[in-house]
Amino acid sequence: MKDFFDEQDRQILETYIPVVKGISLVSGPNCEVSLHSLENMDHSVIAIENGFITGRKIGSGMIPLIRDRLAEYSHEHLGEKTEEDVIGIFYGFNHNGHSLKSVAILLRNHTQKIIGCIEVHIDVSIPLNEFIKNFFPSVNGGMMEEFNERTPSDVDQLIFNSLEEATSHVNMMKEISASERNRHIVRELNDRGIFNIRGAVETIAKQLGASRYTIYNYLRDIKY
Repeated sequence: MKDFFDEQDRQILETYIPVVKGISLVSGPNCEVSLHSLENMDHSVIAIENGFITGRKIGSGMIPLIRDRLAEYSHEHLGEKTEEDVIGIFYGFNHNGHSLKSVAILLRNHTQKIIGCIEVHIDVSIPLNEFIKNFFPSVNGGMMEEFNERTPSDVDQLIFNSLEEATSHVNMMKEISASERNRHIVRELNDRGIFNIRGAVETIAKQLGASRYTIYNYLRDIKY
C-alpha cells in the first residue's frame, strides 16, 4: 500500500532520525526503536536501532498490530490530533518468543496528515540485573568523562565515586571556607542526582562525618 508524499513530508520524517538514535542510546540495547514512513506501508522502516529485537531492518514493514490500528483511522479523523496518536502500551512476543512491551507514536505533517510513526519495543524478558545495568554510567565511547574512565560496579560504588570527585572539586575552590565545604559537596552531589538513589543520604552523611539531618537541611536550602 502506497501513498503520495511530497518532499516536505519526507524531510519532516528525516528530522526524527536523531530521535530514534537518542531514544535507543538512553534506553539501552534491549530497546528497539524504528522510524516508519507511511509512503510505502509494505517497506515502511526508514531508520531503526537494535533491529535484532524484532528481526527487522531498513525496508521492513510495521508490526501487524500497528498497521491494523492505522488502517482503522477514518479519513474524517486524519486531520485531527487525538489521544490515539499514541498507540499502546501493548504487549506481545518477538520471533524468539521474548516478551515485548511496546508503544507507537504517530507523526503528522503541517496539515495534520499522519505520515509516519515511531515504534518502541522493549524486551522485558531479560534478567532484571541486566536491564538495570543499562542505566548505570559507562565509559563506552568515552562519553562519561566525569567518572574518570571508571565504571561503578554497583550503586554504592557509584555514590563513593561521585563523592570523591565532588570532594576533589570543592577542595580546589580556595574561596570556600571549611565550614561551608560539606554544603558545597552536597550541592554538587544533588546536581548529579545522587540523592535520588535510595540510602544515599545516610551513606554521604557517614562519609562526611555529618548527621543525616544536616544533609537534609543542606538539601532543603538548595531546593528553597
